Amino acid sequence: MEEAEQAFELTKKKLCSTPVLALPRQEGTFILDTDASDVAISGIVQQQHEIDGKLKVRPIAYGSKMLSATERKYRAAKAEMLAAVKFIEKFTSHLEGREFALRVDNQALKWLKTYSMSSDIVTRWIPILRAFKLKIEHRLREKYFIPMDLVRKRNSMTSVKNMTVTSLP
Repeated sequence: MEEAEQAFELTKKKLCSTPVLALPRQEGTFILDTDASDVAISGIVQQQHEIDGKLKVRPIAYGSKMLSATERKYRAAKAEMLAAVKFIEKFTSHLEGREFALRVDNQALKWLKTYSMSSDIVTRWIPILRAFKLKIEHRLREKYFIPMDLVRKRNSMTSVKNMTVTSLP
């Protein structure tokens, strides 16, 4: 287990250093990828911009949060929506006032901004989503690996008890 913990710490260190983690720029499209598992949620803010004549996507900040006992009972779509709301709130400084893509791996979330039922916690989340200029995109998990796949590995999350966000100043 100690070997796994060391590998996890090394992975976190590498993900939070250059050339992986970048500073945000004024120009370029922002992307928020969120994900949920049965034990945690995670998000990564990335920015697409041109480097040496080629379009590149570089991560700006990462975050993760263990789910509470109540949140662990959420169905997949609701847990994915929780991830979207929590990380939009967490990364507001990068996303507010600009259009950005919210990429999720759950097709059901395409209805996020038009949800209209009134008997659920989801009702409280809708105004948060409507306040941002976001375009919801479906991301196929098997075709797009991102660091938040660590959330799907229970053993990898044992050292992350609360919201953890790593970002360059």
